[in-house]
This record gives sequence, C-alpha cells and structure tokens, in this order.
Amino acid sequence: MPSNPREWRWDDDFYGHFRRYTVVDMTDKLTRAGMPPQVFWDFTFPVFWLMRRMYTRIKRAPPVSADKEWSTKASATRNAWDLPLLSRLLDGTAALWHPIHRLQFRLFRNATARGHEFFVLAKKPVAS
Repeated sequence: MPSNPREWRWDDDFYGHFRRYTVVDMTDKLTRAGMPPQVFWDFTFPVFWLMRRMYTRIKRAPPVSADKEWSTKASATRNAWDLPLLSRLLDGTAALWHPIHRLQFRLFRNATARGHEFFVLAKKPVAS
C-alpha cells in the first residue's frame, strides 16, 4: 500500500491513490479491525524510492482522471512509468537487476518510515 504521506507525487494522482499511510495509521486501523499487524515490510527504500524520486522529477505528469475510483480500479492496467528510451535501456540491463533486488530485499527490508510503499502482514482471528 502507499506509505509515507511525505512521498505524495503526481503518480499517486495518476493511479487513484486516496491517501498514503503511516505505520501508526495502519497499526491502529488493523488493530481496531481485530487483525493486529505482525510485520511491516517496505520493499522500496532505498533503490526503488530513489528511482521513483528521480523519475517523478524527470517525467511530466500524464493526464489524470478526476474520478479517483476509476483510476484506482484501472491502476493495474495503466503505466505512468514509460519513458521509451529509458525503458529500453533498463530492459537491456536485466542481469544487473538480480543483485540489486537481492541487496534491496536483504539489507533494507524493514525501513518502513523511509520508502513509499509497504506490505503488511496481519493476523486474522481464528474463527471459533
């Protein structure tokens, strides 16, 4: 989910995000729903966080729909990240991405206050 409200950028509007959450916000919401969080995992900091920061400065914002619900539903099929030349260049460096992913996910797995997205694993109550 989108995290860290300080990280709001034009791509949030493009994808129909309504808000960015903090660890405290999600802990409170999930706990009140009876599903206490067990793990927060930010998979973006620092590599993907930095890439997004640079990208949202380089690329102009594409047109945004006024209907956030439509944008949210369509987000799986829309790509705000296409810069043809840069995309082709990055596609040609696939061998480089494997070690970057390994470093990213091993060294920076729990930097939840710094990145722009996180996963949350919550414990669902056992039905009696």
